[in-house]
Amino acid sequence: MQTLPARKTIGFRFKAPEAQSVALVGSFNNWDARRNPMWKDSDGIWKILISMPEGRNEYEFWVDGHEVADPNSRDCALSPSGAKCSVMEV
Repeated sequence: MQTLPARKTIGFRFKAPEAQSVALVGSFNNWDARRNPMWKDSDGIWKILISMPEGRNEYEFWVDGHEVADPNSRDCALSPSGAKCSVMEV
């Protein structure tokens, strides 16, 4: 029987008051913008809580159809499209 990697719930925030849609994409969801849409609060902060596998996770925000690295991330890499993305150790 195969064991699944341990997971942790992580919260993400992204300030984009003018954005129409924001999603969290990354290595944990096959870079699919449809899988983890975020919701916007009254201050224009987009938020999501997501269960992520432990270990290295590359991610970015998909903002109105454009890739945007997390401005608060300390580490970066290149996404499959060649754009700068953020890295998080969970």
